[in-house]
Amino acid sequence: MAIILNNTVIQQLKLIGGSVLCAALAAGCSPPVDIDPRAHCPRPMEKPIVISKEELRSQVAFTQSETIKENGKIVVYNDYLLVNEPNIGIHIYDNIQPELPQPLGLLKVPGNIDFFVRDDIIHATSYIDLVQIDISDLNNVREVGRSKDIFSANLFHHGWYPRHKYHIDSRESVVVGVEFYTEPKEGCDEEMEQ
Repeated sequence: MAIILNNTVIQQLKLIGGSVLCAALAAGCSPPVDIDPRAHCPRPMEKPIVISKEELRSQVAFTQSETIKENGKIVVYNDYLLVNEPNIGIHIYDNIQPELPQPLGLLKVPGNIDFFVRDDIIHATSYIDLVQIDISDLNNVREVGRSKDIFSANLFHHGWYPRHKYHIDSRESVVVGVEFYTEPKEGCDEEMEQ
């Protein structure tokens, strides 16, 4: 036995099928009745750590040796061993006896992730700048030049930071890191946040 449907019946079936599909989709998109109270508790947030360019450019200094927590690039130059510690600066060692290098000091260069040495001058990155530091006399280490604003203002050691998101004026300021925090919210306790 063959079933013959006319155009009116087919159109009605299409309308019924479309209505059922729309109702199913709408029901699937509605929120559940039992909402997890933790969903409304604060999530970790971040904000930039910002310093002025003036402050950044006044922080290059040769100080006492410190323990290296994380090493980066290592360069042997003349009788020196130079070890970068990302974002901190360059540790300088006496390398006359390579089997037993002796610490001489830490050249603090904020935001330093790379460097090279030529003719007793260290050329080191410092967030947005390239700094030139004379190490010909370790009793008189001094900055002798600086190429300003040649690197991206939103690049720092731990990655890129969208300065426009927080309206940071890159003409005056530099993002040097990110701070993570949570804002307390009524009805949320520490157990719920975990």
